[in-house]
Amino acid sequence: MIQKTHTLPENSLLKEEDTPHHYIDTFQLLLLNTQKTSSVNEMLALFLASGPKWADRLMTLRNKVAGALGLKTSDTRQAAPTLQDIEKCQPGDRLGIFKMLARSPHEVVLGENDKHLDFKVSFLCTPTDQDKQSFSITTLVHFNNVMGRIYFLPVKPFHCRIILATLKKMESKFLS
Repeated sequence: MIQKTHTLPENSLLKEEDTPHHYIDTFQLLLLNTQKTSSVNEMLALFLASGPKWADRLMTLRNKVAGALGLKTSDTRQAAPTLQDIEKCQPGDRLGIFKMLARSPHEVVLGENDKHLDFKVSFLCTPTDQDKQSFSITTLVHFNNVMGRIYFLPVKPFHCRIILATLKKMESKFLS
């Protein structure tokens, strides 16, 4: 079951943020009757490997437009980080196209700061009881100027669709 809210999970590292955010969303995948709980590293590796192919094409387009505007771009041709990449990654290191900002035993926070906006994405894995587990993805965005607000207008609906499509794909893997 997938739920969407506009609040931070109670036990998230993002609760410690002192920078105001202008946008927040949390998508939660509740896994029932799982044979075993998965670590945040395993869930993040699965998430990064489960994105829809059409999202890759959108990122290529985004990079062309962003590059022309002098914004940061990323190499979308590189493979998704593996479980081993995630396990050895520490705050300050790059994990694929993002920088790891923080980690705890149950959470990994990735993000990027640019001149138009700063964003953080939390991946939080919480066992709820013996046979249930929650995997939450929370996105915080802080606009640094009007360009950030303009940039995010067309990005926002695709951001939500990409997260939802990826979580649905993950959910189907757990159900099969």
